[in-house]
Amino acid sequence: MRYLACRMAGWLQFPFMGAQAPLRGHVVDTRAYARRSGLEFTELDPPRPQGSRTAPATFVTVVPQGRLLFDYGAVVTPDHRLLGEVSPPLGGPVWMHRALYERGLPRPERVAGTLAVLSSQAHQRYFHWMTDVLPRIELLRRADVAVDHYAVNLQAPFQRETLAWLGLPPDRLIDLSREGQIVADRLAAPSLPGEIGAPTWETCRFLRETFLLGAADRRPELRLYVRRRDALTRRVVNEEEVLAALVPLGFEAVDLERLSVAAQVDLFARAAVVVGPHGAGMTNLVFCPPGAGLVEFMPRTYFNPCFEILAGHVGARYRRLPAESVSAKTHDQWMDPAVLERALAELLR
Repeated sequence: MRYLACRMAGWLQFPFMGAQAPLRGHVVDTRAYARRSGLEFTELDPPRPQGSRTAPATFVTVVPQGRLLFDYGAVVTPDHRLLGEVSPPLGGPVWMHRALYERGLPRPERVAGTLAVLSSQAHQRYFHWMTDVLPRIELLRRADVAVDHYAVNLQAPFQRETLAWLGLPPDRLIDLSREGQIVADRLAAPSLPGEIGAPTWETCRFLRETFLLGAADRRPELRLYVRRRDALTRRVVNEEEVLAALVPLGFEAVDLERLSVAAQVDLFARAAVVVGPHGAGMTNLVFCPPGAGLVEFMPRTYFNPCFEILAGHVGARYRRLPAESVSAKTHDQWMDPAVLERALAELLR
């Protein structure tokens, strides 16, 4: 009912309020919309199997007078509808997207030339930044789109570092750190490289080719335990017990949030085994050598297979260890050191 009320408001107000009115609806099929509207549309990859999953098609479309909303770069068409496939919500169907329930939108600011959107949902999280946002640069390159500016997020050090690594000039970056609206002469909108939370093989290849460089030739010898003590969720409440079991086996504890991306890449490129709770730091598994081992703690009140998917793409040996949850809200967990020791004994044979 709320969805229909917002759509009715959008249809009634758009003739008078224009870009500041509530959205009139959303587009489900970008390809079909592009054909009807005469937009540029370049299909890059068809739907393709990825292990037990099927990755959606990838593409880039260019929308004249297209608009961007908010810090996560929701794409709006000239007829005032959300372009759903390039603006997916973090969870749930497109009709649940936050932008569709705004009672009014900010006054748009104009950007001349071709503006490419990179930002997406959860851009402030390292995993989503690496697997959802950065690969859109490669899709734009493959589609041979001439870009004047990029709409992206620049708040976090890892965002600025990786964009510099990819060679994007700072004067061509438009920071989407605030709640605004932008209208561009031409808005280049790449799809995401795959489903949110399910990195594709192509994404892993892009990240390895971009960031590993000579690090791939280093000998895998490190045994890493990835801490999560400064996080708000999924902390290991008996971490000292866990470390007491790991240190005699040659493991070192690392706090990845204190390191640059380059330092994280270097660590994981030399890792033989990685152990730790489910969390953003495990994204760096993509830089591990084939055959590396990953033991991931997963609280019984929470489940996310994204790093198991990632491990499969890079040829890592994966083991998930259920941990006892001590909070259904934060999913903080207690890991049995004896269970961990047995799992490592099997993995290190």
